[in-house]
Amino acid sequence: MQIDKRNSILLWSSILFTLSSCTMPTMNRTLSDSFSAEEISYSETSMTLEWDYDSDSSVDYFNLYHKTHDSTVWLLLDSTENSIAEFSVEYSVLGSGSWDFGVAAVDFDGSESEIHSSLDTTADPDTGWYLTWNV
Repeated sequence: MQIDKRNSILLWSSILFTLSSCTMPTMNRTLSDSFSAEEISYSETSMTLEWDYDSDSSVDYFNLYHKTHDSTVWLLLDSTENSIAEFSVEYSVLGSGSWDFGVAAVDFDGSESEIHSSLDTTADPDTGWYLTWNV
């Protein structure tokens, strides 16, 4: 999928993580799974990830993760308050490449949920997605 400035708002309205509580089950895919994640090509200098969550839950904050599309190792990108269900990612932080993104909820006791990945079937689109970033 090619993205340009005219439809970048549509892209960001369709990239949602669904997060209901810290114990939400996830389905983490591996590259050998039969599912095919959708590649999203992007060439702007920043983007915004958004996710849904239950605002009445016991979430203290969210951890945002990234990894290269061919890796199995998640790296902490940043954290955000529980009242903020979005995060802006700058090209200058990640650079060119193919990236997967994930979010995990952390409760007030410090327990972290499993990472909910952009590759999960509960992501939008439901095929999962990864970002190829070239500025």
